[in-house]
Amino acid sequence: MFESPPRSKMIRHLQIALTPAEYQTITQRYQRRGVFSRLKAEDDYWEHVPTYLIARCPLCAATYREKLDTYNLVGWRIRLDNWKSIYVIDDNVRRFDEKKRMERLAKQGKLSVQKLRKLKEFRGYVPKSAPQQIDCTHFVGVQTFLNLNKVVPNELDYFSNESESEVPFVIPDFLPDDIESYVVMHSLPICRIEENQFVPRYAMYMLTYYSARPHWLRERFTERYRGGGGGEGYFLVWEYAVSQTKRLSEAWNLAMWVGKRKLLWLDLEEFDLPLRNGPVADFPYSNIEGMRWSYTYRKGKLEPGFF
Repeated sequence: MFESPPRSKMIRHLQIALTPAEYQTITQRYQRRGVFSRLKAEDDYWEHVPTYLIARCPLCAATYREKLDTYNLVGWRIRLDNWKSIYVIDDNVRRFDEKKRMERLAKQGKLSVQKLRKLKEFRGYVPKSAPQQIDCTHFVGVQTFLNLNKVVPNELDYFSNESESEVPFVIPDFLPDDIESYVVMHSLPICRIEENQFVPRYAMYMLTYYSARPHWLRERFTERYRGGGGGEGYFLVWEYAVSQTKRLSEAWNLAMWVGKRKLLWLDLEEFDLPLRNGPVADFPYSNIEGMRWSYTYRKGKLEPGFF
C-alpha cells in the first residue's frame, strides 16, 4: 500500500508512457555489472523519462521542470550535494546548454573555424530536449527526499540514500527575515515493477528555494559554513550545512514555515498544480514519517550510513 501523505492526490500526477517490458529493455542497454547508469544513458532512455513540474517561483511565477524517472528506483541515488537538480546529470545540462549556445553563434556567423569544427564533432551525449528548465533567476537550490514508506527495495541489489533523511526538513539559512525568500514543496510517487505493472510504492519530496537575491544568499551561506568545516567548494559547503541544519528543531517544523509565509506548495488537488500559500490547516505534508538518517540497502539488508 502507498502510505505517504497525500497518497492518492500524489498518484494522480504520475506519468506513464511505456510498458514495464519496454522500460526494462531500454535500461538494460545501459547496465554495467547489472547496475543501470543514467550517466551512460542516451536518447532512447531520456526521451521516455517524463518531464514534471517541480515548482513555481513565488516571486515571478516562472516554472521549474525536470525529467524524473518515476518508473523505478533503478537510476536513483539521492545525495546531499545534488543542490542544482533532482535527477538529471549536471553534465547533461551543461552539454545541452553549450551546444545550443554554439548553434546560436554559428547562425550569427560568430564562431571561429576551430569552434565550428568542434560543434560538428561535438562529443558526449547531448539531450535532444532540455532535461531541466529553470525559467527564472530567483532559483537558489533544491533539496530531494526519497521516502521508501517502510518498503524494502528488494528489486535492487544495492540502493543508497545519502540525503540524511527520508522526512523533509528546510534549510533556515535560505529563508532569512532580511531578504525576500521562499521554499516551494512538491511530491511525486516512484514506482516499482510488480506483476508486469508499474506500482507506486515510494514517495519523493522536493523543496525548491527561491530568493530575490539568490547570489547574495548563496555567498552568505557559503561564508557561514566554510569556516565550520564545509570546505571551499559550494558542493562541500552545501553538504556540510545540510548535515548541521537537521540538528535544528525548527528545520523539521514545516507547518511553522507555512505560518510564516515562507513555505508554499503546489496544490495536488488541481490538475495544473497552482501555488498555495496557506492556510496551515490545508498544508498536506505535516505528518510524514520515515528514517531521519542516511542508509544503504544491500540485497534487501538495511545498513546505516552510505558506502
